[in-house]
Amino acid sequence: MVVQKKCVGWGPEEETKSEKSEMNSFAIELMPHLIQRSSSLKPVFLLNGSRQDCELVIGITTTHSDKELYILVSLMNLIDAMNEKEKGKTLIIVLVAELILDQVRPLLELLAFVFAEHVHSGLVEIVVPSPHYYPDLETLTTNPLDPSNRVKRRTKQNLDILYLMAYARPRGTYYLSLRDDITVKYRFVEHIMDFIKTTSDTNPHWYVLEFCNVRGVGKVFRTKSMVQFMTYIQIFYKNMPIDWLLNSYIANSSCSRNKTTETCKKNKLKSKPKYPVSLFNHIGLYSTSEGKVQILKHLNTDEETLFTAHDNPPVDRVYTDIPAYDKHTLLRAYEGETFFWGKKPVEGNVVEFWFREPTIIVSYAFGTGNILHEKDKFYHAVVEVLPYKRHQFIYDKDFGEFGYVYGDLHFGELVAIRIRVTKNSTHMIVLSEIQLVTIAQAKSRQRKIVINY
Repeated sequence: MVVQKKCVGWGPEEETKSEKSEMNSFAIELMPHLIQRSSSLKPVFLLNGSRQDCELVIGITTTHSDKELYILVSLMNLIDAMNEKEKGKTLIIVLVAELILDQVRPLLELLAFVFAEHVHSGLVEIVVPSPHYYPDLETLTTNPLDPSNRVKRRTKQNLDILYLMAYARPRGTYYLSLRDDITVKYRFVEHIMDFIKTTSDTNPHWYVLEFCNVRGVGKVFRTKSMVQFMTYIQIFYKNMPIDWLLNSYIANSSCSRNKTTETCKKNKLKSKPKYPVSLFNHIGLYSTSEGKVQILKHLNTDEETLFTAHDNPPVDRVYTDIPAYDKHTLLRAYEGETFFWGKKPVEGNVVEFWFREPTIIVSYAFGTGNILHEKDKFYHAVVEVLPYKRHQFIYDKDFGEFGYVYGDLHFGELVAIRIRVTKNSTHMIVLSEIQLVTIAQAKSRQRKIVINY
């Protein structure tokens, strides 16, 4: 399967060209800066398949961060929480909302590598809007009671959400809005679809369903009725945060002029029924509001959400001189049973994997830390390989700032691959992902992905 580049439309695919033009024209009237570039609504990067008519489309916005790369954990957690049938009826769209593409090239390459299997299957799509989609954020009109930084931040966030909704709307029946810093309850799709059915039977005129206590997260819409709210966002995107916009829209569409009556309150509750328990939990430590640190919460965290297992080639032995905690041994981590959890690494410590026979490894990935141990990562470590008939390990790559490293190898047959610590650490270490891809595995996947910038 070749993953091809497509353009973003603002209406369902079954609409005629004239209808699409009318919708684009309407969008430009509400957001006149779009007329400056004919390509304003086209993404500058798009990695996607052709999955259509999905039962559930999940939209996630993420941006460049110097602090934590939550999107990897959240996306892995989402995928792991679905069974195969649910994966076949679902589409996950990740919107990397950054004005400067060069800032997120490493993130795009990382997402394309880590989730290549799911991009290939059509489950995951990655899109980056054109920077010309956004107005000049430095010249937004503000008032003294509304600081300019706050106006810029919420304007950007609202426009990110609007773009994602517009891109996702033609692709499925229901749309779930999420963020990049959440964990999910296992089989969350089943919970959502069951609640949609029971609520639709008893309250057919609901507008949005709420599955999370965190603002702006876990909202499910019928895609056919999203246009009205999207238009509302286009009109008021500078005025208030997205959750306030939603509440305002529901109040205006559910109530008469007097919005303080009991009838109005009942109508608003009927418009947005709430699931009894939260299916999504916020894991973000760093707020998008400068200077604010949010409390880290971990609810409904299962063992399987703390590591990512892979089918690795047979080894003769694994070795590390980093003492392990309890049952979190290196061998169990390599075999996909748990994560490796060790005491504070010091310079010279190694984590080694010796193959049963010389093996051609074409790529590798090592991930450290997890949602319960966010700082327990390799910050100063390198990956080294020992080719067949060589007597010394050869350097390949350093771990990145997020405690993750991946690379392609062209050394032929290897006897071993290892991680070597280059500086004493102030934190313990959690090795949460070990992936060694053999040439046989790579050929069997027959994966062909084209990435266009």
